[in-house]
Amino acid sequence: MLKNNNNMLKLLNKSVLTFILILPFLFSSQKAEATHVMGADITYKCVDSLKFEFTITYYRWCAGVGFSTPQTFIECSDGTKTRSITPTFVSIKEITPVCATASGECVPSNTRITGAEGIEQHTYKVTVDFNNAPYSNMVSCGKVRLRTGQCCRNSNINTGAANAQFQTFAEIDLSQSHCNSSPALTSEPIAILCCNQPFFFNNG
Repeated sequence: MLKNNNNMLKLLNKSVLTFILILPFLFSSQKAEATHVMGADITYKCVDSLKFEFTITYYRWCAGVGFSTPQTFIECSDGTKTRSITPTFVSIKEITPVCATASGECVPSNTRITGAEGIEQHTYKVTVDFNNAPYSNMVSCGKVRLRTGQCCRNSNINTGAANAQFQTFAEIDLSQSHCNSSPALTSEPIAILCCNQPFFFNNG
């Protein structure tokens, strides 16, 4: 009986040791695969009085995990009256500025590709009508915002936010105008330079 107990104790110790050795790899693997968000833009245009179409554009690092529908909210700018909304997926497009002789790096799209330096643009749209419930009670707040986010920032940046939760928002002041449109960016906010090649960047 004592011999059997000793054997069980040895087996238990070996199992615990194996688990301790594997545990760091489990966490490091999860961290490496959960990073993909490089940034996002939000624009909006007036459809009618107090009715706006929002366009949410996310930029995905192709060495990170595939993208899912981002968490998105409409709320008063003071953080009250928050309501969750689901934007409609529109498109995925690779926007890696590769040289003429190079091929894209994000094939297949929205897939984790180890070692890739490519960038994808993921576009979503959602229309919010503040004339109707459940958004009409936000008009009295004056300033409202569309807020969107997802985990996590890509791990290959050095600005201090690597692997952190990403969030951004666009704000509309309904007390100033019931029909206002935001500026629209005409260039993707990315810059990958090729050796001995001219480079031009336009923020507009």
